[in-house]
Amino acid sequence: MTAHADVLPLIDKASWVSFDVFDTLIERSVSHYVHAYSVLHEALSDRNWMLGIERDDFVRRRMRAERLARRQQFNDTGSVEISLRDIWMRFNIDHGGLVDVDDALSVEIDVESSLINVRQNGKSLFDYARNKGKTVIAVSDMYLSTATISDWLSRHGIDMHHVFVSGDMGSGKRDGLLGLVASQLNLDVKNGLHIGDKLEVDGLGAERVGMRAAVVPHPHDYIRVAAPPSNNTTPVLESAIVARAVNDYDPASGDAHALGFAHLGPVVAGFTAFALHTARAHDLDFLSFTSRDCKMLEDITSQFVRTPAGSHNYMHFSRRSLYLPALAGGINDHDMDNLTGGLWAAPVREYFSRIDLLVDSHGEVLARHGLTADTVIADKNSRQLLSRVFRDIKLDIVAVASERLGELSEYLKHSGLLSAHRVGFVDVGWRGSVQASLDRCLRLIGWHGHLEGIYLGLLWASHPLNDQSMSAWLTGFPRHRQFHAALAGAVPVIESMFQANEPSVASYSDGQPVLRGPVNSRDIIDHIQNGTRDFINSNSDLITRLFTVGRPDHVLAQPMMRLLTHPSVAEARLLGTVQYSDGFGETAEVRTILRPVVGKNKVAQQARESERKITQWRAGFDVLSSSSN
Repeated sequence: MTAHADVLPLIDKASWVSFDVFDTLIERSVSHYVHAYSVLHEALSDRNWMLGIERDDFVRRRMRAERLARRQQFNDTGSVEISLRDIWMRFNIDHGGLVDVDDALSVEIDVESSLINVRQNGKSLFDYARNKGKTVIAVSDMYLSTATISDWLSRHGIDMHHVFVSGDMGSGKRDGLLGLVASQLNLDVKNGLHIGDKLEVDGLGAERVGMRAAVVPHPHDYIRVAAPPSNNTTPVLESAIVARAVNDYDPASGDAHALGFAHLGPVVAGFTAFALHTARAHDLDFLSFTSRDCKMLEDITSQFVRTPAGSHNYMHFSRRSLYLPALAGGINDHDMDNLTGGLWAAPVREYFSRIDLLVDSHGEVLARHGLTADTVIADKNSRQLLSRVFRDIKLDIVAVASERLGELSEYLKHSGLLSAHRVGFVDVGWRGSVQASLDRCLRLIGWHGHLEGIYLGLLWASHPLNDQSMSAWLTGFPRHRQFHAALAGAVPVIESMFQANEPSVASYSDGQPVLRGPVNSRDIIDHIQNGTRDFINSNSDLITRLFTVGRPDHVLAQPMMRLLTHPSVAEARLLGTVQYSDGFGETAEVRTILRPVVGKNKVAQQARESERKITQWRAGFDVLSSSSN
């Protein structure tokens, strides 16, 4: 892939330059071309032949008509290049001959025209080539006519010497269209340069005829994994938001602010919209935004949404601050597994520290089981010994837990949560264990309301307790398993980007949270989050509308999904050194996102396998190690 600045010397060396059109010089103001069909459905909705055709059904029919038209063309001529009329003729056949083809064709062109914007990145390359005196040519694989494409280019200040369109030429770039163009204009392909956004079409199409190519990907190409939009959202609105986010983003830049603007911005907007929609759908009277992970969501809700006083709060919750109080009602076998798990190769004193017990006060019990405060729990045998220790001091643990529960109760009273009857617990994810601990604490305190978990994604959900339930935005789309896979493979990345740069919550005192542990240096994350806030503020018109519609679809998350599954080298380098902690506050090991687990023993091997399956970012070791030079 070629960065924008690298294309200029290639233009200098060429005598003529051909440009791809869509997503190189001009672009649609939707994140996926299929969403243009949703707009087309609305434009045609008053036609008699459209009665009874819902939007998603129309989108499928339009896509099917194009597919069948290309198949018929291939059977007849050996080429898949067709015109828009061919598509609507096929649509008419499938619709019983009731369609006014000329009318439908005209409306689609008008709709497409209304969605067209210039892509400034590509136009600047065109302007450079034109100013250098190069012969400039547009070559498009498209079913629209040459006249239509020429008109759109001219209207946006792109005046070509020649325009060639595959639908009129009967040949596409994959089939040698660039060579055919050079032959018709008596140009030498070896002296030409083709600029486009797709490697498989523009890059290989030029290579096929012996021509040099510069592939400058459009940001939308990274997010075009969408199926036709579902009925319970406004896809055009979401597409417009995404288009504003990624329009000028360059994956090769390594710019943290720009990355936050283009990727985290739409996700934070969508997640906030999902939380607000869930609150309305479940008639919740209090939203609890979990500290650190949901700081931006609470800020946005306060800024954009008019809610009754006391209807939401930024709650200082953490695994550590809720896990221990939840043990006040007793310790079961599952609790015991948690007490001895969660840390890799850590000394006994760290296991005691996270449940607020002084290890030196229990030396006799430890010695009885062959352990010391500095014994490293690194295998199954040592973990079983630690479990026996905790069983022997179970009453001590419950006593401390009861004290912490009383302190937590005072904090919950001050926050306003205990006055609510239906509470939304908003958190990024991933298993709902913090919600489960909060639920246990609330029941022990005597609260009998409803607790609804609201998550970005659930990957390994805990079993619901009592009257609690859970709903997730991105993993709530059963047709899109790639969201689940992308999140599961990049938990440290997405979690680090969401986390506010503040200490973790360890416990509570006098109705206030006790924050412990130093704040790690996270300049990169600060820049990413500043970019996110700038995106929200600069698109307040669309964001405000988003918060009033139904459940948001997956469109807003697609830039982030691209980042999590196919990051550029620059993005991997940028995020790979961010410090990440996934444990109980300050006792957790802080490591960089992409630092491999070291060691040769069995526990280290298990840790490496766990990271490969759960927390290893795909860019990970492969991209960074192969690009370190």
